[in-house]
Amino acid sequence: IDSLHPTSQASFDPKAYEGALVIFDEDEQIFWHALNSSTCRDNRQAILSSLKTLIQTVLRSGGQIVLQDADLSDISIDFVREFAETDIEPWVAVNHWQPSEPWKVKFYDTQHVKGGTKDDPSGLLKDAVDCVNGGGKIWVSTDSQKVKSKHGSKNLEKYFQSRCPG
Repeated sequence: IDSLHPTSQASFDPKAYEGALVIFDEDEQIFWHALNSSTCRDNRQAILSSLKTLIQTVLRSGGQIVLQDADLSDISIDFVREFAETDIEPWVAVNHWQPSEPWKVKFYDTQHVKGGTKDDPSGLLKDAVDCVNGGGKIWVSTDSQKVKSKHGSKNLEKYFQSRCPG
């Protein structure tokens, strides 16, 4: 959203999106960020003007705006409706699905292992390797990638490849 102004490096042109499908994923956070973030402060008026033009261009040319958020509220829907400046009737899908059995979740406090206060994910990594080698699947999220990060994605990939053949 920070780049939705004409002087950004992205050279954003909202009129280039005629007939487009525009998906706002986590729209509650996106719109909050546009309205409140310090990173948008200097260009907020231009950003909101471009956002309004984008929404109008898409909707007036047969395109579609999709808002996705687990916490979608009328605030975001009304925000888009106001910017559209045309009468649009939203279609809302609500997911009521619940798993038949609760997920098995184990919390690893990697900050306080073996009486220490140092980041030690050894228990988590051991259980993950055991799970994969037992035919299970794992999901790993990390906020780092570089090799200099001990538990970044590149090092974790090498770690799992060396311990989980195939």
